Amino acid sequence: MKVPMNRTTRRLRRFALAAVSMMAVAGCQSLLVGNGETPPRYTLSPVPGTVAAQTQLAARLVIADPVAEAAFETSRIARSPEPLRYEYFANAEWSDRAPNLFRIFLVRSFENNGRIQAVGDRVTLPIGDFILDTDIRSFHVEMQDGQNIARVAYFARLSDRRNNSIASRLFEVNEPVNGSALPSAVEALNSAVNRVGNETVVWAISEIEQNMQAADVES
Repeated sequence: MKVPMNRTTRRLRRFALAAVSMMAVAGCQSLLVGNGETPPRYTLSPVPGTVAAQTQLAARLVIADPVAEAAFETSRIARSPEPLRYEYFANAEWSDRAPNLFRIFLVRSFENNGRIQAVGDRVTLPIGDFILDTDIRSFHVEMQDGQNIARVAYFARLSDRRNNSIASRLFEVNEPVNGSALPSAVEALNSAVNRVGNETVVWAISEIEQNMQAADVES
């Protein structure tokens, strides 16, 4: 036989349900917002767009997932105190694994440039007219002659939809780190990747344009 609840029991039950709901919401907030002890996350600033973009090239450019050694397959910020040895800065990270961060950087840099009609990774742009593959060789801060420098180097290969190689090039740049604090190291890495990223954008667009013009002549 079901015993009906009186008014007091109903109030207590509503209060208990409300308390449980508040605890659940508070738990979600702590997971999303953090407790104030989360280490800072750094990202890369893409190459800014040109003042006046030229006529768009009717091409689709796929930025493939970069490959890298295990030392860079992490969100931790790498440093090399001596040749062939890697360590990581404490209490700070990149906002994503370095190869992912670099792929996003390239996509946004080409988008900002505006010359290529469609740019994306293999998820957002499964089929492309051109594919840019990169192999990260250096993406860290290292000590050279008593001076910390930011080193960014990668090999890039541009190919067509049939995987025929169009052009390839090694890009590398060093940038001095002004100061010993971590923000100075990140700033130098950002400056280095912007310099070499701009070179990559200009080079790839030039190669794509020449390839398209040659194809038009042949047709």
